[in-house]
Amino acid sequence: MQKESLQQANGNSIDERLLLQTGYVEKVNSVGKGEIIEISLYLPLVNMLDWTEVPYIKFSVGGALFRKYTPAAWDAKAQTCTLFIDAAHDGPGTTWARRLRERDLVQYIKVGSSRQSPHPTGRIVGLGDVTSIGQLLALFQMTNPGTRFSGVLLITDREQSEYCNKNLSPYLHPVLCEDTDQITPVISWINAQKYSIPDTCFYITGNDFVVIQLRKSLIAMGFATEQIKVKGFWS
Repeated sequence: MQKESLQQANGNSIDERLLLQTGYVEKVNSVGKGEIIEISLYLPLVNMLDWTEVPYIKFSVGGALFRKYTPAAWDAKAQTCTLFIDAAHDGPGTTWARRLRERDLVQYIKVGSSRQSPHPTGRIVGLGDVTSIGQLLALFQMTNPGTRFSGVLLITDREQSEYCNKNLSPYLHPVLCEDTDQITPVISWINAQKYSIPDTCFYITGNDFVVIQLRKSLIAMGFATEQIKVKGFWS
């Protein structure tokens, strides 16, 4: 679809535009038996220069159903962004993501903020599972300089781990494990980094078990609660 056609699609009645806005798919890539779906989007109506906190976009995934996804990376000038969607579990969002193809239209009802932004001066450490790729990479993009960021991504699939190791930020380290509920590899990695306790801020996201257990472990290691920012699943 040409960008002119897209602009026409966005030029419907004012009432319709207030409800749903439109973009289109530039590229889709499946990783690790299709359990991670990478989607590149062109969103001409989104002002990405306004993103000062980690954003989310609430997409229409069918009928009256909506799902929130965090852009993992974006180019404000080109008005493009990339999503990474965990498709290991069946659901409306997974079905929608699996069906997307190049040049397909996508519709969204809201661009909002997760209320998370990296600490302006401290060391930023992101911790999460495969559902967290967008959140962690968005934090990395917002961290200046990027060398202040490091993180761990718990992954159960070897092919996914290899892809993430080759294609994502060099500061985000995939850790292969049998079960993402196993936080021991993450704790071992944190201990090996020898982070300065007063100068480090942790951002944890993922399933509730991972978030709760990692938070407890960090507090036991001597980090204060205000140094630990958490974000569970979004509906």
